[in-house]
Amino acid sequence: MAEQIKEVKTLKGLSDIRRFFHRNEVPIYFISATNFNLLGADEWIKGFKFISYIECFDGEHPNVFSPKEEVAHDEFESIEDINNYLLEHKEVVDYIKSRKKGGKAGKAMFLMFDEKTEKLAKKLGLEVCFPPAKMRTSMDNKVNTNRIAEKAGVACVPYVLSNVKNYEHMREVSKKLGNDLVIQTPFGDSGHTTFFISNEKEYKKHAEEIENEKEVKIMKRINCRGAAIEACVTRHGTIVAPLMTELVGFPELTPYKGGWCGNEIHADVFTKSIRQKARKYTRLFGDNFGRRGIRDISSSTS
Repeated sequence: MAEQIKEVKTLKGLSDIRRFFHRNEVPIYFISATNFNLLGADEWIKGFKFISYIECFDGEHPNVFSPKEEVAHDEFESIEDINNYLLEHKEVVDYIKSRKKGGKAGKAMFLMFDEKTEKLAKKLGLEVCFPPAKMRTSMDNKVNTNRIAEKAGVACVPYVLSNVKNYEHMREVSKKLGNDLVIQTPFGDSGHTTFFISNEKEYKKHAEEIENEKEVKIMKRINCRGAAIEACVTRHGTIVAPLMTELVGFPELTPYKGGWCGNEIHADVFTKSIRQKARKYTRLFGDNFGRRGIRDISSSTS
């Protein structure tokens, strides 16, 4: 029998993209604490389902599945922990098996995932729609992002990367940055890992967290406006979304002082020159990944 060759169709424009997802037959899941991050995606993509730990719709949302029985588990310390709990939960396992198409479990997406998540997804036959967790962890490192930016030719706030032994050592390695500093540890929500330090008293509040790290980022403190921009690296180049303002520290939206809690898009908040510069830097950042063969990856940069 002659080998059958599957025709690959190029999608041209939004109408093709909409039609493609409207006709999708592959089960696709967004697995996370809630369905917030991709809320509404199920209206555009046939076969798209949310698997959530928290049931936000009291069972009334037709495309949200949340296990009813609470299984004993260690205290959650991250979204990764929640996702791993869900992937091992019998109700979730049975749900995914019941929706197989052509013997295949489908594809999975996560807000956050680790190598354990990848193993659990593979065990269920799910394809994870992201680059490897090891790569994500490396890119998510707030210290490494400055190295990547430098290689890409993207300007950074004046900074040094160093381990910190004590307050005096911190002052020594960062003396060129002045007295008002911002220190970031490699991983975690900004409300937990960003420290504003002007004196020894402020340093001592966070000394243990800072000194426990092999390396931290020490930056000159500047007056800035919180902003974020998202982009996706593809084989055709880096696609850049609009520049957004950031919502930070609103107690109604985040439990963390200084924690990120959302974005807003207002075209006239930033000048045209600033928007163009932000797009340029974001594209440089993404194209740097593309030259290294890293594609199909999206990121948000603040």
